[in-house]
Amino acid sequence: MRKAIVIIFILFPLLLLSQLTVINPGLEGTPGECFVTPAPWGNCMPFGFFVPGAGDSATPDTQPGCYNITLAPSEGSSYIGLGHIPNYNLVNPGLGVNEWQEGFAQELSSPMIANGCPYAFTIDLANGLTADPWNGSNMATTIGEIRVFGGFDLCSEQELLWSSGPVTNEEWETYTVNFTPSENYSHISFQCLKTEENAICAYLLADNITPIVNTPPSSNAGENQNICQNSTNLNANNLEEDQTGTWAVISGNAIFSDINNPNTSITNLNIGDNILEWTVSATCTDDVGVSQVIINVLDEPNPEAGNSQEICENFTNLNANNPGFNEIGSWNIISGSGLLQNNNDPNTTVSNLSEGENILQWTLSSDVCGDFSDQVIINTYQDPTPIAGDSQELCENYTNLNANNPEINETGLWAIIAGSGLFQDTTDPNTLITNLSVGENILQWTLSSEVCGDFSDQLTINVSEEPSPEAGNNQPELCENFTNLNANNPGINETGAWSIISGSGSFQNINDPNT
Repeated sequence: MRKAIVIIFILFPLLLLSQLTVINPGLEGTPGECFVTPAPWGNCMPFGFFVPGAGDSATPDTQPGCYNITLAPSEGSSYIGLGHIPNYNLVNPGLGVNEWQEGFAQELSSPMIANGCPYAFTIDLANGLTADPWNGSNMATTIGEIRVFGGFDLCSEQELLWSSGPVTNEEWETYTVNFTPSENYSHISFQCLKTEENAICAYLLADNITPIVNTPPSSNAGENQNICQNSTNLNANNLEEDQTGTWAVISGNAIFSDINNPNTSITNLNIGDNILEWTVSATCTDDVGVSQVIINVLDEPNPEAGNSQEICENFTNLNANNPGFNEIGSWNIISGSGLLQNNNDPNTTVSNLSEGENILQWTLSSDVCGDFSDQVIINTYQDPTPIAGDSQELCENYTNLNANNPEINETGLWAIIAGSGLFQDTTDPNTLITNLSVGENILQWTLSSEVCGDFSDQLTINVSEEPSPEAGNNQPELCENFTNLNANNPGINETGAWSIISGSGSFQNINDPNT
């Protein structure tokens, strides 16, 4: 069975030049063989001399089965355990070994290519529950990390390619190893390093190493952006040597100033989402790295405070436009006065408006675009107050009227309600009226406002006929010094009175036409 495994892993890499492989990546061996590294992996960290019971190097173990470790393999039938005791004299001062550090290594199927392209493989790791320091009776968690080196011979530490960090999981976890070699290394080695300061040792378990393959070049198109203008700068990752990046429009629109520059400027973006793709290719692999960024271009807020109003009341409803997505609207009084029921409601009621001009401002605020405002004017007028003037008692059939003058935006107009008359100018509050009829004439003065409507007041002009006295027939010859007079009676609203023009006399009743 072991020969079959070896043959497969020797031949398989020849078919895939982009992969680097090792023999026995599953670390298969005989479970429970302590101090035995699964073949053909080589031991690392030699002592330089022979140690009874340990040989000439600090040797990993084929697990499970050593030091009471029972964790089942993540795949296959066995795996490797390796440890690190920085101060071995604390454990066995008589052995003559200052540090006990275990590792395993092997030559790769072909050298790594140091051309800037990253490599990746996975390995299953777990923290071994072992007696501290491995051969005591109490179980302890001994935390360490796995370090991966590249070199040109077995166990070489020419370059630290990757470290796992503290392996704290006590069940298998798959770790992804990513690295970019600086030279064309032919060998790979794995080493355990204690990381828990207060522990004496570390002991880790490893299994199931996958082929080492070129990974696609890294592509990071940058953070998504919300902007107001139709231009911006992109922020993709910088390129390594022998890499090429290219921008493309997936949806929306954009014009790139330099399609291969990760930080290019772009213009002519559409309103809404513009999805742009950053593709990174490399000479060392056919795979490419692809990522996308969304540039969301927002419309600048476009506030509309509504139509200006002319009203007679001191209250009204406003009619601004609704805020857009991610916008907040708010009302402010710029001049005049007013009480807003809800200053964030575009259709709020405003009351307590002052007479005259009131200027209100509707502002749409956007975290991205800022504040934009529009204003509306509310002109508040009083109802017209017509005063037709005092009523008149006349004998003539004409007179001058005395109404009040119209205010701004008001017109006045005379009309005859009863009686008759002829206005010289029906719109003049002080016009001359003629041809009044005898008796009662009712005139109306109306003030009209396009905003508030028509309001009227009336006056009465009573025209009386001139008195027509008739003193009676002359009495030229009398023998007595007295007589009865025969004048006509006074009309309505008239009084009569006798007076002596020449001669003398005494009236029994000066106001009696027949005295």
